[in-house]
Amino acid sequence: NSYQELLEYISKELNNPNQLIIGSDGAVPIKNAVQAVFPDTTHLYCTRHVRKNIERQLIKCRAIQEERRMLLEIIFDSSDSLLQSETEEEFDVRLEDLRTRWDVLKRNHEARFRGATDFFQWFSQYQADVFRNHMIASLRIAAHYTHRNGSPRLFYNNDIESMNYALKSQTNWELQTLPDIIDILDKQITRQRN
Repeated sequence: NSYQELLEYISKELNNPNQLIIGSDGAVPIKNAVQAVFPDTTHLYCTRHVRKNIERQLIKCRAIQEERRMLLEIIFDSSDSLLQSETEEEFDVRLEDLRTRWDVLKRNHEARFRGATDFFQWFSQYQADVFRNHMIASLRIAAHYTHRNGSPRLFYNNDIESMNYALKSQTNWELQTLPDIIDILDKQITRQRN
């Protein structure tokens, strides 16, 4: 696939590709390409993309806005959120807290949640390993993806999304060969520098 071709090209051009931190939105083709070309590299997922997926799922699970806000705080926003876990053990304890909070919501609003997808089961099946392998603080710290004070930075790919849009605009949203993509990127980078 073209992602793998691009990463193979980058790998050939780099002296020490094992020191890379790769960030993406977590799309399966990108994930597979990263695993194939850079299996030992830290691959961070965009916090905004993962959060939006979880917010959509909470709506599907019939959580009202106040409940969504509370659950998102446990997952992303508080200083002791799942995202800020500095060890696997800490993540597991916080995941159990999320289960407890969800169970309380289900018990208190049984009629509303009846027949809906169980959010905690969905999260455990589709998101827990995403957090463990691509998002939690321990990964970002180990990869030195930190602020100057040593605290772990969150990864967002907003800049990448902008570049992606510019690239697609330049190609009229049509497939291009890898050399053509590299030429387009080179021209965009040169324009930004000037």
